[in-house]
Amino acid sequence: MTVPDGSFSPAKLDNGGAVSVFGRSANSSGVRADIAAAADDTVLRRVSSVVGFGQITTGMVPAGVLTYAMLASAAIASNSEFQLGTAGKLLSAAALKTTVAYQALTSSATVTWDMLLGNNVSVALSTNATLGNPTNANPLFGFVLKATAVTSARTLGLSANFAVATGVEGFPITIGTSETVFLVGFVDTTSRIVVTGVIRT
Repeated sequence: MTVPDGSFSPAKLDNGGAVSVFGRSANSSGVRADIAAAADDTVLRRVSSVVGFGQITTGMVPAGVLTYAMLASAAIASNSEFQLGTAGKLLSAAALKTTVAYQALTSSATVTWDMLLGNNVSVALSTNATLGNPTNANPLFGFVLKATAVTSARTLGLSANFAVATGVEGFPITIGTSETVFLVGFVDTTSRIVVTGVIRT
């Protein structure tokens, strides 16, 4: 018997269940049946040789298919987010390199230092100065301050939040025009910055 095209509508062949597809879920031949999507935000996939709806698994993502360039910029930690340590984001090698690089401070009577810029900084002193209390200090981070003097020798003092370790050169220190002086130390608390050494080169 020849059945003319269009003689049967889908409703005549099968009355499927809600939110489902019709097929064979098992890895064998046999009767087809509804494969239901029981929950939102699922996809039709094959896992352990069974076709069904569910979440994507790690085995479905080939190695190397997700590249750094595909990541949204919001997923990458900025310099300040890295310094604060508060953002659950990815740290890139480029961001780490930038974070540990010297950040230039501006010479003035009181030199301001926002540690969100970084814990390694430099300043070319054009006047006698006091190093102000750093803001956004992150405990247990180390720091290096590189200081030089412009035109003539300059003095550099420290504000109240700095604690100088025993045996370290006393402050204020004098910096000559022919030398580079490094202050090294670490952040103990947000209001206690410990200077562990003064290195003259």
